[in-house]
Amino acid sequence: MTRTLLVPGLYNSDPDHWQSRWEAGDETMERVIQDDWETPHCADWVARLDQDPFVTVGRAQTFARAWGSEFVMIGEAGHINTASGLGDWHEGLALLRNLCETQQLKPRAARREPSLRVL
Repeated sequence: MTRTLLVPGLYNSDPDHWQSRWEAGDETMERVIQDDWETPHCADWVARLDQDPFVTVGRAQTFARAWGSEFVMIGEAGHINTASGLGDWHEGLALLRNLCETQQLKPRAARREPSLRVL
């Protein structure tokens, strides 16, 4: 079974946020827990959509490169939080499932070990 780590942004994710909905509906998903969501240990827990008021496209692309991740632009939805009205965010879940399937098809030796350390 593949486990998925959900990394909320500043102030955590409220019950109507897509992360909370995904976590509630899938036992393989687990949320990063911070001692203090107002001053988290890692300031760069950022995901990117076009017109995001919290991070520029260039900075989001820099994060993706640093993490060895693919950068995916998903449109003009703003920041991917409750206020963006994504609900269960089915498109995001489809992206996640595609990523999981792609990783399972790779030979074990070709899979990249996680480089993210949660403090």
